[in-house]
Amino acid sequence: MLLDRLRDGLVALRTHGPLYWRWLARHVDHLLVQNHPGVHGAFHAEGPYVLISAEFLGRDTTTPLDVAVLIVHEVTHARIDAAGAEYVPNVAIRVERVCIRHEIAFARSLPDELGAKLLPRIEYRYANADTLWSPTEARRRTEEALAALGSPVWVRRVMRWLSR
Repeated sequence: MLLDRLRDGLVALRTHGPLYWRWLARHVDHLLVQNHPGVHGAFHAEGPYVLISAEFLGRDTTTPLDVAVLIVHEVTHARIDAAGAEYVPNVAIRVERVCIRHEIAFARSLPDELGAKLLPRIEYRYANADTLWSPTEARRRTEEALAALGSPVWVRRVMRWLSR
């Protein structure tokens, strides 16, 4: 089921987002499906690869277009990385907004009824990027992920202290 949903998302991307399909082929070596608490997906420059959360793929509410939008977001990170830009805290919100603008462009390229379902959620993230990708929110997501992975409390405390 997970790989079927991933395949369907890739088909949607190839069909409706040929630019992003080319970016995927050019800037990403492979996709990795794995349990990863706290995120739906992440671009990793070492590889380079895109991690896609098995939990996200396994949700009954995740559609192939949701998967395609996630991949658009992560391949935009890959393209930015390939251009030599570093993802550091003082530019994180700007980088995320660029990625979300590409999600919006992808959603608008879809037939009206399909894109209309995606746009409100994407536009919400764009409008709230300052909060969603703030250093405080990044720390909170990291702590949640560490807790979900069963990390001892002392590890989370050290991570909290190091992130100040």
